Amino acid sequence: MAELKAVSFIMEHNLPISLLDHLTPLCKSMFPDSNIARKMLCGRTKGSGIIFNVFKQQSFENIVLHLKKYPFSLIVDETTDVSVAKSLAIVARYCKDDCLVNSIFFSFLHVKSAKAEDVASAISTLITSNDIPAKDFLEFGADNASVMMGRIGGVGARLKELNHNLFVMGCVYHSFNLCSSKASEKLPRSVEEFVRDVSNYFSNSAKRIEAFEEFQEYSQTARHRLLRFCITRWLSMQMVVNRILEQWSALKLFFIAEVADENSLHKAKSILDAFNNPIFHIYLYFLSYILKIINDMNLEFQSVELKLFILASRLRVMYKTVLKSFMKKAVLNNTKLSKIDPSKPEHFLPLEEIYVGTSK
Repeated sequence: MAELKAVSFIMEHNLPISLLDHLTPLCKSMFPDSNIARKMLCGRTKGSGIIFNVFKQQSFENIVLHLKKYPFSLIVDETTDVSVAKSLAIVARYCKDDCLVNSIFFSFLHVKSAKAEDVASAISTLITSNDIPAKDFLEFGADNASVMMGRIGGVGARLKELNHNLFVMGCVYHSFNLCSSKASEKLPRSVEEFVRDVSNYFSNSAKRIEAFEEFQEYSQTARHRLLRFCITRWLSMQMVVNRILEQWSALKLFFIAEVADENSLHKAKSILDAFNNPIFHIYLYFLSYILKIINDMNLEFQSVELKLFILASRLRVMYKTVLKSFMKKAVLNNTKLSKIDPSKPEHFLPLEEIYVGTSK
């Protein structure tokens, strides 16, 4: 029993299993007069065995019992590594009699491939082999990859064969990211390249970072490090852009010094040219402004608090805020929001009245 409780403690607090190698001797030294502590023999190997052979099966059976009793949703995600074996993590969500929503890790499946038919087959087998009623499988959630969300051959479409009333929902974060990424294609590509080049110029170079700190001190700029832009998460650009705007003076001085050096890279010259071009400064202020609106809305969807009843109104406010930046007030005030066509040029404000962000 003592060993089971020790392993349970490790699991509950998400501690390294290797801690058991030290916990057992510690208990023996702390309680030398205890027969239980003296007989306790549980290191990482035995602890792993207890987890996989005792707790794993017991926990899985408890989850299955709950899914047989209560309607449930499944949220899945594939592994993104480059290994040959593909795996699928599955989280189950259900509401018990206490009306509290439970989100619990259900299973980690190995699939033949990342094809929709293999992923859907693995999920279907998991449900049917454990005699879980398919009629209680109410919702399927995943990212917005075509493999998952394809209307004809996607995983969600195939799982509807289990329950025709299944509701398939994509990831809102991915939707915001895809929308922003698509919209960014209307901007000059040189803007994104500029942001990426500035970040990459300092990556893996302690010498450049140290030299940059001197210019931060000289320009009395906060000594913050530059952030990396993740190309697969376009919304991460807001933090990167804000940091570049914050460090603008120090960065410009740094690249002036870099270009003055005979051994400087050609990339430093192209970055300095961008710093000397005021249009890049304007584009970055615009990105900081518009991405903040989208990221703030994204955070609403990620909130741990219950906000389902206000999300629709928050979305309408966000949409109208964006429209106010470039559309005439008369159109916004006299037309139902869902009927407004934001692509009609006759609804646009004069160019000098369009709001594209501010430095304040």
